[in-house]
Parts: sequence; structure tokens; C-alpha cells
Amino acid sequence: HPLAVGLILTTAGAPEDVIIAGILHDTIEDSIEEKKPLMPQLIEERFGKEVLNLVMSVTEQDKNLSWDERKAEALKHVKTFSNDSLLLKSADIISNVSETLVDYTKEGEEIFERFHAPKEKIIESHINMINAILNKWPLSPLADDLKDILGKVKLL
Repeated sequence: HPLAVGLILTTAGAPEDVIIAGILHDTIEDSIEEKKPLMPQLIEERFGKEVLNLVMSVTEQDKNLSWDERKAEALKHVKTFSNDSLLLKSADIISNVSETLVDYTKEGEEIFERFHAPKEKIIESHINMINAILNKWPLSPLADDLKDILGKVKLL
């Protein structure tokens, strides 16, 4: 998934820092709890403050919140995103939804059991996020891809 996000950003003509952030975007969120305090510092040391800021902009800040609360916070946070953060989040959601669609074709409804929310809420969350991104930056280089994936996710 991180490499897919990086490739999507590359094809969209994103700046190098955004591509690097795309590859690193899940590192803090998905790292081992004991190592998380070191992760932001490590990213900044190796890739710079701009990459760290981009990664942090799309990272869920409080994993202790419920799934619904985390998704509501993320949706609210999009309104404050720079275009680079919007591009990064767009590539992330395009990759996530594309993977879900492929898995759904192979496995059917079973794929939704691995998420921490019912199918309807997952689909609604994706639709809300895509719409929020498109409303914030309708001329994004990934706008057509987002509209395409939006149409497909609505068919689930």
C-alpha cells in the first residue's frame, strides 16, 4: 500500500517531498506503540521537516478514540489541509478503496469483517472523505481519479 500511494503521487506529478511522505504515511500510525515517540523524530532527521509535517497531517492522532470518532476527526481535519496534504490523502484513499474493490471481487462481503466497522459505515466514510477532498480542491491532479473511485465505491 505505501508504495502504491507513492506511485499514484508520482503519476500525479507530486513534488518529491509529497511522494516520500506518501511512502511513509502509515509509519507512525502503524508502528509499534513503544517506538512511536521515536518515529516522528526519525522521519524528520532522515527526510526533513516538510515530509514529517505531511505524514503527520494524514496520521490519526488518537487511536484510543472509537472508529466513528476517528473518522469524524479525520474528515474535519481535511478542511485545514494544504494542497500537498490533500494530494497525499487522495492517493491514500484511491489506493485503499482500489484494494477494497479488488478484494471484494475475490472474497465478497467477507472482506468487511477485517474492518472495525460495518460495511455501510466504511462506504459512507470513504464517500464523505472523497467528497470533502473534492470540495476543498476540485482542480486537484487526482480529482478525476477520486470521482472514478467514488462512483465505484457507491456500487458496493
